[in-house]
Amino acid sequence: MAKEGEIPMKEIIPFTELFGSLFDKYWGQFYETHKAEFEEFLKVNKLTDEKLAKSGTNKEELGKQFCAVQLSYYLFRYSGLLNVRYTRVENREEIKGKIEVASGPPLKTSDIMGERFGLMLSDILSGRMYKMPGALDTFSTFGDCDETAFLIAQGIDAINKAHNLGMQISLVPISNHTNVGIKFNGVRGVFRIDPTMLVHGIEGGKYPEKPFTKEDLEEIAMNEEPQEKEYKEKIIPRLNRKIGPITSDTLVHRSQAERIENAVATASTNSYFNLNLAFASMRILMSKSVRDKPETLAKVTRYIEKLENANPELIDIVNRCLAAFDKNYGQALSKLQEVQKGLTPAQSLELLKTVAKEMAKGKDVYAAIKLAGPKIAMAG
Repeated sequence: MAKEGEIPMKEIIPFTELFGSLFDKYWGQFYETHKAEFEEFLKVNKLTDEKLAKSGTNKEELGKQFCAVQLSYYLFRYSGLLNVRYTRVENREEIKGKIEVASGPPLKTSDIMGERFGLMLSDILSGRMYKMPGALDTFSTFGDCDETAFLIAQGIDAINKAHNLGMQISLVPISNHTNVGIKFNGVRGVFRIDPTMLVHGIEGGKYPEKPFTKEDLEEIAMNEEPQEKEYKEKIIPRLNRKIGPITSDTLVHRSQAERIENAVATASTNSYFNLNLAFASMRILMSKSVRDKPETLAKVTRYIEKLENANPELIDIVNRCLAAFDKNYGQALSKLQEVQKGLTPAQSLELLKTVAKEMAKGKDVYAAIKLAGPKIAMAG
């Protein structure tokens, strides 16, 4: 029998049960880590204690809903902690012969060319990992903006159902893009979550932020091209009805429960900025064109300098990110990991800040590590 707070040791477990259990275990810690974001959310939307009381809710209840939304977003967004790769439908024909299954069940052509709604979560929970040319690491699953939005919605829906939070989750099309819409229990308006977070890069993505405005809704209504109109009026309603049932039907293999929990723990112990650095790092690992831009390493160095209180999982992501700028990724990553044996997370972080600065000056990983000095000696 499992001890209190532990996930039941079954061969398979429904995703709603697993994610609900993990949220129960970590949400208090997540709330404390991301309290500043929640306070900002309240301030921006003028949600005072009095206003919440009038609507029949309170700060703690809304805080729990807010954390459920953010947790799912940090895990399942494009280049989130479970590493979803953004692949447009129109680009899938060209990757059909190049995508490789590094581990897990074989891939069928229909898995690439067909709809990915629901399949993205199944990929992640089955442990299937992909590899593609230009990617230095494996990734968990892939999908377009609407399919990624569906995945985020599934995560929110699982916690919502498991804890009876009373939120309403939907997909909202705007022009040729799709957002997640959240109606919080007791709060007016539908709040937006963008599944890609590309517009403002590492400085953006504080979701949920504000509700959809009148102008947003007018833009939705203006989608009058036949294909977009059908998508808005027929496909989106069908998908909205499927979020709950598909989520409830999805099972997790016990072997993947620990991986999902590690991602939840990372989101619960790392700040908004740290998690956005993870987002930027995974984009670098997945795209040669991003790595090849001369300004990318300089940006990464500035971001790493701002990192605080990173846990081992996030430090591992930074290790891989810096190794990506070396001419030999595998050797560079092994060297970074080797010299950090015996170091605390705080010491590893200081080491990585020095290494990043030296690499930005043109040094390779090995030379940058040699210049890091005392911290290497401390590692033995």
